[in-house]
Amino acid sequence: MNTELARLLTWLRRYPFCVTCALVSLILAGTCWVLWQRVGELREVVSSRAQEGENMLATRVSGITLRSDLAYVREYTKVIEDNLLVADNPVENKGYFYRLEKQARVSLTDVQQLPAPPADTDSLYRRIPFALKLTGGYDQLAAFLRAVETGPRLSNVTSFSFRRNAPPSLLLTLDLTVEQLAKP
Repeated sequence: MNTELARLLTWLRRYPFCVTCALVSLILAGTCWVLWQRVGELREVVSSRAQEGENMLATRVSGITLRSDLAYVREYTKVIEDNLLVADNPVENKGYFYRLEKQARVSLTDVQQLPAPPADTDSLYRRIPFALKLTGGYDQLAAFLRAVETGPRLSNVTSFSFRRNAPPSLLLTLDLTVEQLAKP
């Protein structure tokens, strides 16, 4: 047996290039077999990376639009926050309605800032209710109501009612309950 081993070693020394090629071929064959076993797993990884790349390209294409939309939202949020009420300043809060009274040319006979309901813990803003009583023509009262709804302050008209003052008169009375957003 030693003679056969000695012959093998002699042959290996005589042809080192062939032996090296054979060893490299065996190693590469083993590596190919291992990779072939993982082809399915590697295909899933490649497809998920390709999908991520396509999503990134789609985001980059719409990135300009998203940035402009974000700038618009930030600008509008700033406008909203600049027009929020200060709950502890009833004079300024009522002054808003008096300014609308002059624009709509109605007679604002009563403005009351009602007690605010308890603020929600999750809410960023408080709701401040107001009770208003106005007198004027139908067009004037409708203009006032529209000004409250579309004005710079976020308002929620919770109730309103029109009623005629006296039978020969064309004047109406508007009872209005409004909630406006305030800083916490």
